[in-house]
Amino acid sequence: MYSVPIALIHLPAFLLWNKYSTKKWAFFVFPAVLTTMEWLQYTFTPFASWGVAAYTQGEFTSIIQVVSLFGMPGLSFLIYWVNVSVADVITDPSTGIRRLYAPFLLLTLTVIYGEVRLDLNKATGKETVKVAAVGTDSEVSGLPLPSKDEAQKVTDQLFTRTAAVANSGAKIVVWNEAANLFYRMMKINGWDRSKPLHWRTRSFCLGLMLCRPRWNHSVTRTSMLSQIPPEQFHTPITNISLSRVNLH
Repeated sequence: MYSVPIALIHLPAFLLWNKYSTKKWAFFVFPAVLTTMEWLQYTFTPFASWGVAAYTQGEFTSIIQVVSLFGMPGLSFLIYWVNVSVADVITDPSTGIRRLYAPFLLLTLTVIYGEVRLDLNKATGKETVKVAAVGTDSEVSGLPLPSKDEAQKVTDQLFTRTAAVANSGAKIVVWNEAANLFYRMMKINGWDRSKPLHWRTRSFCLGLMLCRPRWNHSVTRTSMLSQIPPEQFHTPITNISLSRVNLH
């Protein structure tokens, strides 16, 4: 559903590349236009930042540190610039490997900056916290919506995983976007009282985003945040309430 409009948003960059690919400055225009279109997408459209290139480097902490300087547009530009340069050298060897010097030099400097920034942060001796991301087994991508029992099963799995990372010392636990559907009469904590779960005596913050189906089969998204105090760690998770902080 979102692939077509997002593809159209990115289309101008490819059209310009197709027309001016023989120009030397095309290697800057292509990543610049794509990055600009991404910014327009998550700034002025309801599609948010879906498909933004910067997210592809989420697991490489040394690379994503550059976001502290130039934001997501800076990282997206670097990704597009490196890739378009490599693609051009592969498809047209006559271009010469010198085409790669500038983008790969910038990539190297980005990695060095990230490593130095991470090491300096460790050297300060400041306390850090463990952060955990909990994913869902839900495969819902549209109609038909799952039944209440199916949704409850997914919620139980999410809380089981949340318990595991919380007991390993995570202070911030976040569920993925639209981790599950939440029905009005469904137990949001999704925990079987006959199987109480005991937590460590430390508090942590749980952030989640659930989908709430309406009577007409449309879906609203609800962002919730809960600060779980230490005194509740030794009680069943059904006794822990979640407070809504934002409604989309």
